Amino acid sequence: MKLQTPAVGAIFTIPLVDGSRAIGQIVGREPQVLNSWTCAFSRLRLGKEEVAEPKDALLPEDVISVQFVTGDLLKKGRWKIHAHAPVRLPKSDFPHEECRANGWIGAKIIGSGIIESFLAAFYGLGYWDEMKDPEYYDHLLLLRISRPDEIKRKTA
Repeated sequence: MKLQTPAVGAIFTIPLVDGSRAIGQIVGREPQVLNSWTCAFSRLRLGKEEVAEPKDALLPEDVISVQFVTGDLLKKGRWKIHAHAPVRLPKSDFPHEECRANGWIGAKIIGSGIIESFLAAFYGLGYWDEMKDPEYYDHLLLLRISRPDEIKRKTA
């Protein structure tokens, strides 16, 4: 994979286990938080047969999660950058803003691999309760977003 240079505004896709692709956008950069990227993830996704690439900014009503994320899969090109667009997401949706004034103490960074598993579970392609804390993925959703109806569970 070709190395990429991520930047705020980048629209990218995340490959999922069924060949479809989730859509994300880099909405912020926080070097003080272990060099993480603030990424927004959409409820919309591209099917495996779709050749269209995302070109527009994520609309706030489509965003399900905004997290500080490790940049490894962005830089390595697994999360392919397709375009750049202005960020439309309000700062109130950004994670851990309450920690900014105290040097980010208490902020959490999510590994990009965990984000891939979370998105697969959101779309019903993986188990929602696969983590040690069976409600872990619930905490990655924006407060206004409900757990999807079509989730799969390991436990009944």
